[in-house]
Amino acid sequence: MDNSNLSASSKLICIDLGCGTHKAEGFIGVDVVTADGVDVIANLNGYFPFPDNSVDFLKAHDIIEHLPDRIHTMNEIWRILKPDGIVDISVPSTDGRGAFQDPTHVSFWNINSFMYYCQEFPPYLAGCQSHYGFKGEFSIVSIDEKNSGNQVIHVHAVLKAIKSEENNYPLNLRNINLIIFPDWSQSMEVIFEQLVNLCQAIIDHPKSREITLLIDTQNTNLEDTQFLLADVLLNLCYEEN
Repeated sequence: MDNSNLSASSKLICIDLGCGTHKAEGFIGVDVVTADGVDVIANLNGYFPFPDNSVDFLKAHDIIEHLPDRIHTMNEIWRILKPDGIVDISVPSTDGRGAFQDPTHVSFWNINSFMYYCQEFPPYLAGCQSHYGFKGEFSIVSIDEKNSGNQVIHVHAVLKAIKSEENNYPLNLRNINLIIFPDWSQSMEVIFEQLVNLCQAIIDHPKSREITLLIDTQNTNLEDTQFLLADVLLNLCYEEN
């Protein structure tokens, strides 16, 4: 896929996962070790160090085969992509020798692997979501195989993240689930104090770890609300040192 138009726009957030010393121009480079061109050092076996819905374009060439948990990898890719964000994946296929020849490869892929994450294959996607723990959904922009020489075959998959307003943020429900409907017509100072008191009450509750708090954000500016909630959490952190 031609990345030139994407990387040329300063308004787009473009990430190169596992960039090594060959980071794509205009991209933020991510790798597990320090090297020229690496902007973010991260172990991608865990949390990908980017907020939900923050990335426009993600390049993942010769990296996902180094990550052991395929479901986690695809969940994190989907999580950080914006709605309609694009991931460009190149991975050695089990239909060639490349998947198995490298001793650091710990997960194995072929062109059929992507059926489990894409809406073009409803039975596979539904099973992956209901039984395997996949939380997202992609649409195939393009997918093909490339002979890379030495009997190595790569799958090249370009996928689009499918998200709606309803599924942008997983609810993470627990045993006790509370939902509140703040009166957003009040001043931010009043709402701030109300939220601080409510959150403190939840923190002090003997079953606090079993509680999820859901906050209705209709009829308000979502960005302002996010800043307000961040202030609430910071205030609580300072109070608790």
